[in-house]
Amino acid sequence: MELLAELARGETLEFAVGSGRIALPLSTAGVHVTGIDLSPDMLAVMRSRPGGDAVEAHHGDMTTTDLGRRFTLVYVVFNSILNLLTQDEQVRCFQNAARDLDDDGALLVEACSTQ
Repeated sequence: MELLAELARGETLEFAVGSGRIALPLSTAGVHVTGIDLSPDMLAVMRSRPGGDAVEAHHGDMTTTDLGRRFTLVYVVFNSILNLLTQDEQVRCFQNAARDLDDDGALLVEACSTQ
């Protein structure tokens, strides 16, 4: 969380925001967080949680959704990148993130092996 807050010098975008387990505490720490998630049900869970209205949430696909603005940080955590089952999908996700980033922005991907 501290690393994300440090990297988030401005607007931040979380791919696969889900229930907001990262976006909500980051927002509480004063970071403006926007999130994209494929599941409207997960977005509803996040919106129902305390502080859920502070996160700008969008229903969409992290490989294609274009919000029409740029961010200082785009991140995808908790192995959510592995929900994209093909290399082509993962490449499209990274291309989407590149389009969304400011010129000096950062992309953070957390993917851990369980083996």
